Amino acid sequence: MNRIRKKYNRIFKESFIEYKLESFEISKEELSEKKAKIQDFINFIKSGKIKDYNEEQLQARFATEVFEKTLGYKNSFNETWEYELERKTDMDGQKPDIVLGEFNSNESKVMAVVELKDFKYYDLDKKQNRVGDKRTPVEQGFGYAPKFGGNCRWVLISNFNEIRLYDKNDENQYERFYIEDLEDDFELKRFLYLLSKENILDRKLENLINLKIKEEEKIEREFYTRYKTIRSKIVSQVIEDNRTYNADVLIEKSQKLLDRFLFIAFCEDKNIIPANSYKTMVLSSNENVTKHELFTMLCRNIDKGNKQKGINKFNGGLFKYDEILDDLVLDDIIFTELITLADYDFNTDVDENILGRIFEQSISDLEELKNDALGIETDKKKGKRKKDGVFYTPSRITRGIVEKSIGEYLNDKKLELGFEKLPELTDESIETQRGLSAKAEKHLTFWREYRSKVLNIKVIDPACGSGAFLIAAYDYLKKELDEINDRIADLKGRTQELFDGDEMYDASLENEYLIKCLYGVDLNPESVEISKLSLWLRTLTNDKPLTNLDDNIKSGNSITEFDFQEEFLEVFVKGGFDVVIGNPPYVKQERLKDVKHVLEEKYLTFMGTADLYCYFYELGINILRSGGILGYITSNKWLRAKYGTNVRQLLNKYFIIEIEDHGSMKQFSDAEVNTNIIITKKVNRQNTQVRIVLTEEDNKIFETSQSNFSKDGYLFLDNRLLKVKEKIDTIGKPLGDWNIEINYGIKTGLNDAFIIDKEKYDELVKKDRKNKEILVPLLRGRDINRYSKNYADLYLINVHNGYKIGIEKISEINIDDYIFVKEHLNSFEPKLSKRSDKGKTPYNLRNCAYLNDFKNQKIIYGETVTGASFFLDNDGFIIDKTAFMLLGESIKYILALLNSRFIEFAYKTFYAGIILSSSGFQYNKEYLKKLPIIVPTQEQEEYLTNLADKMLESKEKLFKLNKLLELAINDKNYEMQLELREKIEDLNEEILDTDYAIDSYVYDIYGITVEERALIEG
Repeated sequence: MNRIRKKYNRIFKESFIEYKLESFEISKEELSEKKAKIQDFINFIKSGKIKDYNEEQLQARFATEVFEKTLGYKNSFNETWEYELERKTDMDGQKPDIVLGEFNSNESKVMAVVELKDFKYYDLDKKQNRVGDKRTPVEQGFGYAPKFGGNCRWVLISNFNEIRLYDKNDENQYERFYIEDLEDDFELKRFLYLLSKENILDRKLENLINLKIKEEEKIEREFYTRYKTIRSKIVSQVIEDNRTYNADVLIEKSQKLLDRFLFIAFCEDKNIIPANSYKTMVLSSNENVTKHELFTMLCRNIDKGNKQKGINKFNGGLFKYDEILDDLVLDDIIFTELITLADYDFNTDVDENILGRIFEQSISDLEELKNDALGIETDKKKGKRKKDGVFYTPSRITRGIVEKSIGEYLNDKKLELGFEKLPELTDESIETQRGLSAKAEKHLTFWREYRSKVLNIKVIDPACGSGAFLIAAYDYLKKELDEINDRIADLKGRTQELFDGDEMYDASLENEYLIKCLYGVDLNPESVEISKLSLWLRTLTNDKPLTNLDDNIKSGNSITEFDFQEEFLEVFVKGGFDVVIGNPPYVKQERLKDVKHVLEEKYLTFMGTADLYCYFYELGINILRSGGILGYITSNKWLRAKYGTNVRQLLNKYFIIEIEDHGSMKQFSDAEVNTNIIITKKVNRQNTQVRIVLTEEDNKIFETSQSNFSKDGYLFLDNRLLKVKEKIDTIGKPLGDWNIEINYGIKTGLNDAFIIDKEKYDELVKKDRKNKEILVPLLRGRDINRYSKNYADLYLINVHNGYKIGIEKISEINIDDYIFVKEHLNSFEPKLSKRSDKGKTPYNLRNCAYLNDFKNQKIIYGETVTGASFFLDNDGFIIDKTAFMLLGESIKYILALLNSRFIEFAYKTFYAGIILSSSGFQYNKEYLKKLPIIVPTQEQEEYLTNLADKMLESKEKLFKLNKLLELAINDKNYEMQLELREKIEDLNEEILDTDYAIDSYVYDIYGITVEERALIEG
């Protein structure tokens, strides 16, 4: 059987590689030498002898002839070497077939992993039929990369003929080579250029990718600047010359004019309509006809078709008669300006993906243009897209979600049709003298039935924007359909008609079939039109009209009012959509106040503090048919935040296939939001393994049981960490169940007024010593360290609102008793009176029932930190709203535990709800209460209490020594400096020893093994 070469997404554009190869220095002699070294393996493939060998038998020969002799990697017989066979990963001891990197007897740096499969395994994207591991070879290869650490950037997958090169950061693009093609000089040069040891090991390939990205971004920026400038000129002229229409209509028609031109320019470069059609038909000199009239005639030809001019009938809506647009007064200069956009090559420089991003940005620009026309000031930082929470999704994200969601759904269909039970075929077993063999007929029947499934899939993006997900879905389905047709053609023989015998199938309508599989809804009508345009650009042919998409892509508010069942009746007659994909808007709950009553009535997952994207999860599940797949990228806060409780509960009823958590790694250039991707199947939860990908941890991949997920939070733990959590949950008592209280600091509502520095404090006290009564030393979260404080000489003006001590009532402060403090506060009017956090008068602070507790011994800590920072305060400090205090029993014992390495790790890994970045996190009160604190024996409590006392004393002593050192430095007392530095060094060593003693003891009382400690400490 002939092997089918599928279409694929390349890392580099062909023109980019061709340009780079021109400067690739390799002589004809060197090229001939390289070809001679690989020729034996080429002949081995072409002769068919390779089929008689399995993966293990070929591995060493492949490594020697391809990587060593041809690409120049040194073997392990050298003092330093550059490839190894079956090297164990750093993490779990698994072994890829080959690794490339820099190795010697003391250290190793793996920079690429190579996964090999039998030559017979011709589809490297096909799931493997192995016990316990159904991943594709590509997924298997990507699973190794993060286990070798941050230096491993490349993944290579091969079946000994096809070789794929992947960047580990993108599973959706690759460069492909075939060994049998390396007799061709260009293919051999490309092979050597991209895979040679100089490029992989010296990071030249990494630099090449960065250069490619920069060049693409430069072209995009330049094109967009020109596009925006021209549109602005067009809008200004159209508004100036057409006063009878309102500005909104004129801006909309100007955009439509621009869309039509871009479509025409795109068609010219794609050879869909004759080259230079615009120049020939519109810019030709004709004194009797305006360029607007000529352009209208060209649009009419495109709409209705003009065989004489070689233009097919497109129809579809974009070019249909538009009375207002045709009636406008448009200066000839507009059409001369437009042609400057055609300087770009829409086939290579400005492709559909770049146009998609430009279309998305244009939505914001349209709002800006409308506001300018009405004299309304626009917030440049918060255009319509940002206010509506809309951000363009990078293509690697859309492709990845589409592959995983649509791919999962179609894989289920394959299994239902018996794909895994198909008999094995060889070239000899396809045909008999009477025609196709029985085995081949089974394959043919399967592929025809599977094709029908592909052509009848129903996919929707309920917040489709400019159509990025719909385009990715179309590309995926088209690629799948092409492969199916290749399989059928291969089975039937290339000499026969491909679709002979397929009575119900019209191959000429494939594009229309596929595009009709796709549905979208968006709040913004302009987005809907841009989605249609994007899909039309993707599906253009020179012999078919554009597909009418009015019934598929519609405008409406998906969350509050759009009736999916009524609008897409033909879909819901069959139970709903097969796949729901998208990037729901990022709208904060504060902006939903006008519709919260609607959300509460409509959604079971309603929570008053939930952001808009949360409701898209329930919507997605509701519009899916049973067995359908949901694939979203959203904020990842729902995974742990309290407002995500109901969403977690909902999704945990179903089968979660994969969650990719990006942590604090930003995926959108224009959005400060931490994200995750989730793939879920609408079938009852099966307590199976969920695939977890942690992007922030070098794409760490592992599986965990869905039974570990709960409404309280989704924890992404491998089995080793799960055992640690189970252990401490069993032996510890939640901190919230101890006799303790946790409260936040004082909220003033106007810190500038109520928090003063030492200079202002001294001024007020000098004016009246009585003022000291209400001026209290204050610590902020940032001033609190482990076992110490860094007091910034700040004071709170404590004009409290009254409180109780037991049954005794303390009256509120009367500001008239402190006239100079009142004068100070008055200087902050009107903000002082307008603030919401105030007491009985504008001068009083809001109620604080626990105000007297600040005078007691207490643990204080900052809410937002980079590490455990708990301090014991005995001096009655008040804290501001960025800090918390903890009072109660066994206070020093708890202090030692909270500051220990293990408890910090346990909180961040098992109980923390809000991770801000790779280093920053929050000690949230409710999550801290869940932390299991072991109930100590008397001996354990005394031991840790003594160590905590020692740490507090040592840190205080260290603070004083550092102050003395500052004085010695200022006085230039070098002898004193030397003495103090020695004392500080000795004390620091003592602190480290005490810290280590606490950490070791905490590990011991929690029963943490040596292996578990190594895991925790990395």
